[in-house]
Order: sequence, then C-alpha cells, then structure tokens
Amino acid sequence: MKCLNCGAEILDPPRILCTNCFRRRKKPSKILYVEDGIEVVANNTGKHHKFDREDAKRLEGLAWYETPKGILKTRINQRLALNADCVVGGMYGVKRYRHIDKDPYNHRKRNLEPVGPVEPKPEMFCKYRGVYRLNGGYVASLRGTEYSEPYATPEEAARRYDREQMILHGPVAITNVNMGLIPENETYKYTEKFRLVADEVLRLARGPKTEAYGETWKNTGLLGIYVKIMIKEGRLHQLVWKDRNFDGTGGESVRDTLLDIAAYAMYGVIAFDEKNWEGSTESRIKLLLQEVGDQL
Repeated sequence: MKCLNCGAEILDPPRILCTNCFRRRKKPSKILYVEDGIEVVANNTGKHHKFDREDAKRLEGLAWYETPKGILKTRINQRLALNADCVVGGMYGVKRYRHIDKDPYNHRKRNLEPVGPVEPKPEMFCKYRGVYRLNGGYVASLRGTEYSEPYATPEEAARRYDREQMILHGPVAITNVNMGLIPENETYKYTEKFRLVADEVLRLARGPKTEAYGETWKNTGLLGIYVKIMIKEGRLHQLVWKDRNFDGTGGESVRDTLLDIAAYAMYGVIAFDEKNWEGSTESRIKLLLQEVGDQL
C-alpha cells in the first residue's frame, strides 16, 4: 500500500500514511479502547465515534474533526480530506456511506453500507490535482465522471489534466503547473497559446460584428461557407505569395485572414453536424456575387 499523502510505500499496511507523514500530523485525536471496540474523540466537538478494534491503526495519530453535518473527517494534506467511513471501509471512490442503524456515531463495518457506485471511480487519490490511482496506473479527471486512459506515471496524468483544464477554462484554469506541483514544459506553453487563439476566434465568430452571421450561414449552408473559405484562401494566397504583406499595411493582414478562415470553419462544422449541406441557392449566389464584387 502507498501513502495517501506522498505516495511512499507503507511498511505497516493497515496505515494510510507513511511514517514521515504520520509523524507530521498535528493534535492527534484521542482513541479509547472499550470492551466492544474503540472510540475516537472528535477534536472540535469532543463526541465519541465507535469503530471496530481492528481499525485502530488506520485511525490513530490523525486529527479527526466533525463537520457541521456531523461527518467525521481528517485532512491528509491541503487538498485531500477523507471521511472516517471511507478509511475503514476502504472504498475511496464512494462519496459516502449509509449507517444502517441510523446512528451517525456507529462506524463499525457491519453498520456501513456504501451509497452510490464504486466503479468506475478511482481507487485512491494522488498528490497531483485531478490525478487518481486506478488499476495499477494513473488516470486524469477530464470532465464530470469522465477519466482519461491510464498513464504509467502520475506526472503524465497530471499534464493531461492540465491540458484539459486549459482547454475548458483558459487563463483562469487551476493547473498542476501554476500550483507549482510540476514544471512548465513546451506542450503546456503551446496549449496556452492555442487556447488564447481559440478564444480570439470564438470572439470573432460570435462577437457584436458578426451577431447575424449565424442566420447568414444557416441560409447559405455548407456549400456557401465553402465558397467563403475559398475566397478567403485566395486572399491569403495574394497576401503571402504576391504582395508579401505580412503586417497588413494599408489593409487586411495575414493574421486577420487566418482568423476569418478559422471562424468560417467553425460555422462549417455546425452546418455539417446539422446536415445543412445546400442551404438556400439564392443566399449562396448572393454571397458569391457580394464577395466577388468586394474583390473587384
């Protein structure tokens, strides 16, 4: 078994923390040995919680406290807090347990019944944000209850989690890199740049200037969008190969043209998904004449 805090091998299997992490726990709760088991005294309320005697090593040396809802918990590190029920039940993927006799202070195993599915929740937490141990490997939490394919090391899974968070949340994403848990690499930097450009394309495609574009592209359909992209591709060819005008002096820049093509491509994907191949013939002809007129 490995330490839930640092991941080191535990020589004394019943425990959930290694010797070093175990010794760093502050204000360990009192454990009373009674005739039919043990009782853990919550630090903040002084109430006694009953457990099986065989769970003593799992519980001792840890600071246990009660939440406002009466749940007994301990904090492993800054990000990870565990329920006592999960510790003695051994199912870290289960959100909570139900007490069969409805006594919230009776945590004996025979009185605990898991609520919610055990699979495919990960077996144990890892020290990296969004990374879990599962079936001998490491998986990254992607979105909701979706997990990545297993990785050999937690660092690989952490980098996958970071990429997903940056795609979902952009500059406000909380990643393992900006938490200082893993160093920044080229893939991280490139993903950050990619997200910034994607945000710019989205603002262009759905900004105030193009609010009516949705209806326009709905009328023109995929073929109309194809015409628009082909015209823009011609404009790009002119700027790059003939005019060599990369900074857009006196007109549209190469960068502006590329952003336009990306925005039109987004509408093209929507038209494709909606199977809107043809659109309105009249609208396509009108679009084509307008674009050709702009080029003259």
